[in-house]
Order: sequence, then C-alpha cells, then structure tokens
Amino acid sequence: MAPPVVVRSKHTAQLGPRSASRGFTLVELVVVVIIVGVMASLAIPTITGQLRSRRTQFVAKEVSNLYRNGRMRAMGRGSAVLIRFDRSVDQEGRFEVREAVRSGQANPNCDRLPVNSCTLTSWLPQNPDSMVIGQLTIAGRAELEGIRTRVKDPGNNDQTAMDVCFTPMGRAFMRYGQANPFTPQTTVPRVKVSRVNATTQNPYGPSRWVLVLPNGNTRLGTATEDTTL
Repeated sequence: MAPPVVVRSKHTAQLGPRSASRGFTLVELVVVVIIVGVMASLAIPTITGQLRSRRTQFVAKEVSNLYRNGRMRAMGRGSAVLIRFDRSVDQEGRFEVREAVRSGQANPNCDRLPVNSCTLTSWLPQNPDSMVIGQLTIAGRAELEGIRTRVKDPGNNDQTAMDVCFTPMGRAFMRYGQANPFTPQTTVPRVKVSRVNATTQNPYGPSRWVLVLPNGNTRLGTATEDTTL
C-alpha cells in the first residue's frame, strides 16, 4: 500500500525555531525605579500642600453653613437662633449654635417651645432660656490639626468672641463679647481660617475668609497668603 500523500498549502507558514524572548536587564529596572522615586519626591509636597489647603477650605465652608443654617432655622421655627464664636478656651476657636426656648414650660416631655427674641433671651451657657443645637469644634480633631479660626471686625481688629443672632424675620443682631448689648448688624465681620506651623505657630499657606453679611447670608472670600493670624 502506497504511503499517504501530504498536501501542503502554499499558505502554510514555515515554522522556524522560536527566538528567545528578551526581558528587562537589572540596569533598566534600576533606572525605572529611580525615575519613579524622583517623580514621587517631586509630587508629594504638592499633594500635601493641596490636602492642607483643603482643610482650611473645609472649615471655612462649615463656618459658612453654620450661619446660613442658623438663619434658616430661625425663619423656619419662628425662634431666635444664636451663632457664638469663642476662643477664650480653645485657641483654635469654637462655634456654637443655640436656640431660644421657653424655659418654664409645664410639660417636660414636649419639645420646648421657641422664643423669637434675640435681645430678651439670656444666652448664658447654663441658662435654660437657650439650648445647644449645633457646634463646630476644631480642638482635638486630628484631621483639622493646625487649623485656627479668628474673627476680624471691619477695622481688621482681632475679636475674642462674637455673637450673631437671627430673628424669625431673618434680621441679624450682633455683639462682640457676651457682656455687650445686641445691636442691629450693619457691618460685615469676617471669619479667618488659617493653618499654622506646629513649631512656630506662624500661619502659612492660603487663608480662607467667611464674610458674614448684614442680611444674614455669608460669602466665601478668596484665599490669601499672609503671615499673621
């Protein structure tokens, strides 16, 4: 019997010996590692600065929201709402939101009824005429380490304490210090948010500003570079 005939197509590829695949040399790997290391060392300071700048921006937005939400609550609830800034205890500054309520309410199980007067309410911390409904504390928060808040009056003077009170009509009254009387707000105080060096306590990087307008609204100012709190 004749052997089978193998028909080869003209399109059949000729398989030759497989060429040895070539990998990376040690020198090439070392060069790549060095390039990656250099690029990372250049990018880390920029990324770190951006993250720190976001902290000041975050706190500035939180401060702005305190004033806006306080005014909205006063108008929605029909109560007087106070936003208090105080840095006599915490050097970072502390914000507290209080609502005027009826202290002599007969039924303690019911929600305390709102009171609509800023000037006739006692806003002392332990007085039952008001209750705390919100706050912004920076001290002790690791994610906000190095952040400082300051209040500046229109003359750019540093103020240790400031109270801004909103009525149900949306009007704003203010005072610097708890011992002073309330007056209708006609000026624009500013809240400055900065970050400071942990060693020198000097500010560095851009600061953020929150402008508290007489109509009760707030506006975020542009970032500024300076060396003073």
